[in-house]
Amino acid sequence: MNEERKDVQERWKRAEKRVRQFIETWEECYEFTQPNRPSFYENVEGERRDHRIYDSAPVTLTAEFANRMQSGLAPQGSRFASFAGGSALTADEERSIREELDVVTNTVFEAINESNFADTLNEILLDLSVGTAGLLVNEGGPIKPIVNTCVPLPYLRVDNGPDEKIDTVFRSQKRKPRDLEVLWGDNIYMPEDMRGEENAQKEFMVRDVVYRDWSNIGTETWKYKVFAECDDENFIHEEEFKGRGSNPWIVPRWSQSSGECYGRGPVFNALGDIKALNLTMQLIFENAEMSITGMWEAVDDGVLNMDTINFVPGAVLPVGHSGGLRPLSPGGNFDVNMLILNEMRSNIRKALFADTLGPPEGTPMSATEVAQRMAELSRVVGAPLSRIWNELFTPYLERVVFILNKRGLIDLPKVNDQIISIIPESPLARASRNEDITQFTNFMSVIGQMFGQAALMGWIKEDKVIPQLAEWYSMPGSFLRNQAEREEFAQQGMQAAQGAQEMGIDPTAAMKSLMP
Repeated sequence: MNEERKDVQERWKRAEKRVRQFIETWEECYEFTQPNRPSFYENVEGERRDHRIYDSAPVTLTAEFANRMQSGLAPQGSRFASFAGGSALTADEERSIREELDVVTNTVFEAINESNFADTLNEILLDLSVGTAGLLVNEGGPIKPIVNTCVPLPYLRVDNGPDEKIDTVFRSQKRKPRDLEVLWGDNIYMPEDMRGEENAQKEFMVRDVVYRDWSNIGTETWKYKVFAECDDENFIHEEEFKGRGSNPWIVPRWSQSSGECYGRGPVFNALGDIKALNLTMQLIFENAEMSITGMWEAVDDGVLNMDTINFVPGAVLPVGHSGGLRPLSPGGNFDVNMLILNEMRSNIRKALFADTLGPPEGTPMSATEVAQRMAELSRVVGAPLSRIWNELFTPYLERVVFILNKRGLIDLPKVNDQIISIIPESPLARASRNEDITQFTNFMSVIGQMFGQAALMGWIKEDKVIPQLAEWYSMPGSFLRNQAEREEFAQQGMQAAQGAQEMGIDPTAAMKSLMP
């Protein structure tokens, strides 16, 4: 066995060992909240997996959680991010490339909106409700350059690198030999056990892995290997990816405990209440069944034969003497049960943030109310939103930029070799920025009222405030003048004012005449 194949095998064993600690809990999470998702055990196509569910509230609340989070993070057809110059750029350098970056942003989101990202994101958020999701972003065709695939967690194995970030992703799937030829053509090694016409229609377990090559820390390099379970010696296919965004795998997590590579989501944390709710409903149904059919006490007098009794309306039951058959009252207290159910449902709703955005039905909310609820959701969810942005949306946009740049569809502008930064523009991000705008507005109002507008303008740097407000309000770069244009406008203003004074005209009116 060559060294690379041995290294990959050791990585697989380590990843398989780490995932075993989570599988049992994950299986229960999916069974009670997303029964149609693939199982970690044997999957039978078309098989029902909801036969143990007695209360559908967790299923409904999990679906609503994914829908609400999607509306807050990336509504369908929206621009949920923009590109800006790096922090090391001066304000004028950043403004000089803003129009170019606006073009890049438009091109990127045209490609995203033409892809299946919206549908895939909903699946990703459903998996994130449990804790960990897997997104594969590949290059598509000429019309739709981006292809997104949500890979269910049962088919994935991951591991952390030296920086405690995921640097290894395994995927397992059954493939026919013909599939491998279609994917990579002649650039493959076909294992002996998979050759021949007799094996053409057979399915073999094939695994692929992408892992970070740390031999050169300065350059982001990823190794891509494909191997079959039936061959311990060779790789079916090998590639190498280089550059920011070259890794096709994105594995976001909701939250992470120290030392773990898999995440824990709201469903994971609420599993105790979910199972208790389901068990309580099961007991209530069993008690209800006994209340409907009844329970009976019979005297064993040798005459009454329980095997021949048919409990149907209007039946006449032969008994040996009075009192041979008497009904028993069922146990349980439905009032107490309902209190317990309501309490557990409330806990699950809180865990899945169901109350933060209000009911999906009913009177449509105003823009102000939506903004307030988005700000509240941002406050309540807290740290997971930052993790989702850093582990999902940022690498996703980097991947899209990499693919579009590779195909010559965009050209990122460069100023002093500074890295382009990605700015979130989602409703949740805007809600967070609205708080900054409110604080700034309040500051301006207080200073103006206490010391007057003259004192306020003496302190405020317009050339700093206006670009910052433009960023907070997500204004396109084409709306703002660059430094040269501002200097030209100021010069025109001075000339107009000077000419107005010479002609005895109000200088203010002359300045207004320069406005478009």
